[in-house]
Amino acid sequence: MKNLYLVFLGALLLTSVRAGVIAHYSFDADYSDQSGFSRHGTLVDNGELGNSVIDTAPNSSVFGGGSLFLSNDRDYISFPEITLGTTEGYTIAFWARRSATSKALCIVAGNTTNTKDFIGIFTDGRGFRWRNSSGQTTDIGWAPNDTAWHHYTIVVTADDLTLYVDGIGGQPVSISNMQLSINAIGEGYASSGYDFDGNLDEFWILDEPLSASSVQALYEDNTIEVVSEPVEEITRLLVILQGGQSNADGRAGKGSLPTEPVNLQMPQTDVDVFHKREGESYLGSLTVLQPGLNRKSDDFGPEITMGRSYADLYKNDSSVRVAIIKYARGGTHLAGDWVAGGDASMFGDGPEYQVFQTTVADGLAALAEAYPSASIEVQAMVWMQGESDANRTSWAERYEDNLRTFIEDVRLTFGQNLPFIIGRLSVGQTALNHEELVRAAQDVVAEENPWTGIIDTDDLTLQSDNIHFDADGQMGLGRRFAEAVAYYAWMVDAFSEQEIVDCRAEPEGDFDADGQSNRFEFTAGSDPRSSTSRFQFNIHLEKTPIAEIRLELYAMANRVYSFEQFNESEKRWELISDMLSGSDALLTFIADDFAGRGLYRAKINLP
Repeated sequence: MKNLYLVFLGALLLTSVRAGVIAHYSFDADYSDQSGFSRHGTLVDNGELGNSVIDTAPNSSVFGGGSLFLSNDRDYISFPEITLGTTEGYTIAFWARRSATSKALCIVAGNTTNTKDFIGIFTDGRGFRWRNSSGQTTDIGWAPNDTAWHHYTIVVTADDLTLYVDGIGGQPVSISNMQLSINAIGEGYASSGYDFDGNLDEFWILDEPLSASSVQALYEDNTIEVVSEPVEEITRLLVILQGGQSNADGRAGKGSLPTEPVNLQMPQTDVDVFHKREGESYLGSLTVLQPGLNRKSDDFGPEITMGRSYADLYKNDSSVRVAIIKYARGGTHLAGDWVAGGDASMFGDGPEYQVFQTTVADGLAALAEAYPSASIEVQAMVWMQGESDANRTSWAERYEDNLRTFIEDVRLTFGQNLPFIIGRLSVGQTALNHEELVRAAQDVVAEENPWTGIIDTDDLTLQSDNIHFDADGQMGLGRRFAEAVAYYAWMVDAFSEQEIVDCRAEPEGDFDADGQSNRFEFTAGSDPRSSTSRFQFNIHLEKTPIAEIRLELYAMANRVYSFEQFNESEKRWELISDMLSGSDALLTFIADDFAGRGLYRAKINLP
């Protein structure tokens, strides 16, 4: 299939849960998460080995049989990144006993990838420090300056932060941004050594602000109230695999992402991502869709708009959740780094392809654990790669065979007839030596198999290096990947395997011979197997009380519609409506007062 670039025209359960708990590390025997969400921790043992342990000596813990002891050589507990404060407030609570040798600032929890996002205790009488994801620093001059056990609770809302010490709350302090992203206990502030030195016990993270009475109960009994509340069960988990090199990883700054109508600079909590950063030895982690899931914490890749667009297709079905498993690495080639051995094992596979397979396996396991009632459906794999191969003649000449073998291996490993979507190299990537050879190879391989698609990137904008897509280019790439994945998911449901093999499900084909292509029927929501099921767009001229044009169509709930009128004098189409969301009902739009003949059209888009 060539140039698959989709442009379109014309049950509740009552469950007992711990209120708001998303992670709980008791440190009684290990670093496991006791919340049930399996955000288990791992000890990162720097400097002298073995000097940070689960401390089970007498009086070493407040509750349970042990606590975490961290030395002062930057040892810490790593766990899957948790982003707090995207929609609701939150609470972090813990017991701490600092050593006499503690540094001036002891970071209790933070993010090891930046110098923002941390909470810590001063040892010089300045109290407590909280720094959010935007870098706002709030110091609360109230924290015991001693080496005894104390209980700390930080309660954060959209307006303020309150610190409780040993169950007693201080005065709320105003804040402007409550977001906090943490992935470590005992460490943070990537460029310095403000790690925690001493004991920590009963570390709780909750996605709601606790009341004063609940904080007191947590301090006294180490318990969170158990409540019964309705929880919508996730029964289908739709997974997209994402791989390739730098343009699949992303090299665009997150500051260019739009903030309206959806703020894509903030985490999208309805989409899960399991990812592993390029070149780092740690295991991948499960988090939510957000910038920074790549080489640099301030960059983003195509997953942002791909995940957002694909999830919006299912926004009216709360039993469905979308997830992405991503591993990509810049400067890598299919000739060796991603070479495939040709079977479902890793024998003969290149090092990056091996890392990718391990990341996918770990990601599927993490998702299965997080959503035990859900069926996991791998929808497709998206692939943006070939730039490195285009810079060496022998690699470019072998790219067709290497790509064909790679896709076959992916399907042997992750599922027969798995849709595989290729992002074709752009004609604008003029810094490449043999991009025409790789582009031709990508077209040939896509043409051979009805489950293999290709998207055009020629009109996507690039950075000045003429290799990497800029912010608009990355966002466009992600949307096109989402549209292609959506088509193939629909194709597999709408047609039999034999019909697909016979090429009757091709996007530009017309299975039911009704004059509307399969691609158009997918977009419009009509039945591609019935010639009587066709998209209808009606134009009515109303003469009373005034002459006006009424445009009507049946609008699906997971599509977006707009109307345009042709400007005859300037010979171009002009938008005459806002973007209108469908609702599985008749959609009516009144054009301007009718003053003569006019040519109108409706546009249908995925969200």
